[in-house]
Amino acid sequence: MKPFLLLFPLISLSGCDQQEVAWQHWCFPAEYLSPASSIASNAGDTAFDSQLSAAPILFFPAEYVAKHVTGFRTTISMPDAGQLVQNLPVNFQPVNISAELPSDSTLESLLPGTDLLVLKAHDPYQWSVYNKKEEKLQLWGSCDLNSKEDYECFRTIQHDGVNLRYSLHRDNIKNYHEIDELIIKNLEYWRCGS
Repeated sequence: MKPFLLLFPLISLSGCDQQEVAWQHWCFPAEYLSPASSIASNAGDTAFDSQLSAAPILFFPAEYVAKHVTGFRTTISMPDAGQLVQNLPVNFQPVNISAELPSDSTLESLLPGTDLLVLKAHDPYQWSVYNKKEEKLQLWGSCDLNSKEDYECFRTIQHDGVNLRYSLHRDNIKNYHEIDELIIKNLEYWRCGS
C-alpha cells in the first residue's frame, strides 16, 4: 500500500499542466487554449479548408491580462447585460488582409489619448480603425456598436507570418499596445524548442 501512495503524487504532478498543443512552430500550453481548440471535427463545414483552420484559439483569462497590462479592466459594463468578464481570446487569421487606406485629411481620433483614427464620416454601426506606424497609415482593426454609446473593437496584428485577432471593449482600447506586446511575448516564449 505504501508504494502506491508514493507514486500517486508523482503521477498527479506530471498531469495536464505539462500538456502542449503544437501548431506550426509553436507549442501552446493547454492552459492558454480555448476549449474550442479541441474540437476535432468540422462536421462538413467547408470553412475548414486550410492549415489555418486547424489553428488553436489562444485564451488569456482576464486576471492574467490584468497582471501584465497596467490599467486593464477585468470586467466591463454592458448596458443590456450588466458586468461581463473581459477575457482575451486570440484567433489566428489569414495574412492577406488588405484594406484601402484613406487619406489623412478624412480621419479623426477615435478616442482621446490613443493614436487610433477613424473616418470622419464613418458608418455608425461598424467602422474601420487605423493607426500610424513609423508615419505610415495602416489598418488597426474594426469596431462594432453594441449600444447607443458602447462599442467593441477587433484588433488585428501581424506577427511571424500570421494575423492574430482579438476583441477589445472600448474601456480597454487604450491598453492595446501592452496587450499586443503580451501576446507577442507569449508567442515568442511558446516557440517549440525555445
